[in-house]
Amino acid sequence: MLGTIVRLTLRGIALTVRSIWRLIFGPPVIRRRATACVRNPYVIDGDTIAVGRQRYRLLGIDAPEMSQGEAGPAARAHLIKLIGGGEVEISASGRDCYDRILCDLWSRGANGAEGRHLNLAMVEDGYAFATRDRDFWKRHERRARRRKAGIWASRRRIARPDQHRLRASVA
Repeated sequence: MLGTIVRLTLRGIALTVRSIWRLIFGPPVIRRRATACVRNPYVIDGDTIAVGRQRYRLLGIDAPEMSQGEAGPAARAHLIKLIGGGEVEISASGRDCYDRILCDLWSRGANGAEGRHLNLAMVEDGYAFATRDRDFWKRHERRARRRKAGIWASRRRIARPDQHRLRASVA
C-alpha cells in the first residue's frame, strides 16, 4: 500500500516536472481559432485596433505609446502596413482591465491562404516589446534589437511602454 502511494506520488511529480519543462522550453502554442474576420480595422496604436466600438489588444506584446516620441507613431504605422488595408482574423482569448478583448491577430493571405501572425510580426520587425513569458518571444525581440530593426534603429534609448505609462501617471 505504501509502495503504491510512493509510486503514484513520484509519477505525479514526474508529470508535473514534464509539464513545467514543456511550458518553459516547448514550442509556442498559439491558438488559431478565428472568432472574427474583419476588413481594414482602425489601428489606434501599435498594439490596439478597433472594429466599430470594440477595441482589441494584441496579446503578448507591448508597443510604444503614441506619446513616446517617434517610436509610438512608427509602431502604429508599421501595424497599419502589416494589415495593409486587407482582412484580418481575430482570435480572442479574454479581456483586460480596460475591457478590451485580448487577441491574436492574423493577416489573411490571398484567397484565404494562411497569413502572418501579426503579434509576432510586430516583435520580429522591431516595433514592439515581447511580454509573453516564453523564450520564443524574447528571442525574437533580442534578434530585432541586434539587427537594429524598427524602433531599435534609433540611438535614443526607448523606455518600455509600461514604464512610460507609470511615469506619465505619476507626473
